[in-house]
Amino acid sequence: MRRASRWEIQQIGLRRAGRPPPPLPPTSDTDRDYWWIDVLHDRRTRWPSDRRLRADSRFAHLRVDRCHSDTLALICDLCGEHRTFAYADIVKAFGRDYNTAQLRHELVKCQATGRDFVHGACHLRFEHW
Repeated sequence: MRRASRWEIQQIGLRRAGRPPPPLPPTSDTDRDYWWIDVLHDRRTRWPSDRRLRADSRFAHLRVDRCHSDTLALICDLCGEHRTFAYADIVKAFGRDYNTAQLRHELVKCQATGRDFVHGACHLRFEHW
């Protein structure tokens, strides 16, 4: 079932209030723009910000214990910083249920994050993940 866009919901509200909705020009991309805004703000597409993840969570694949390597290497695509960590040391310091999406920020304090935008995307990534 298709979900109504914000523009459609606004138009329904205007009709119920007894006011006619404003006419749209024939070349308007309003529906397409509001659809994209809905996609950008969809919580299902974001990684979790929780530091601990349950084993039965839908994000369980991001847990430290799901890593299949003896070492974890982090690389920043923006500044080129490269650091390697032993898996056993990470488990000892953070635990097996720690979220790797948050772990990268704990292990490497990258100076390039947020430099190009106010809320810039993090360019740290795991090498062999």
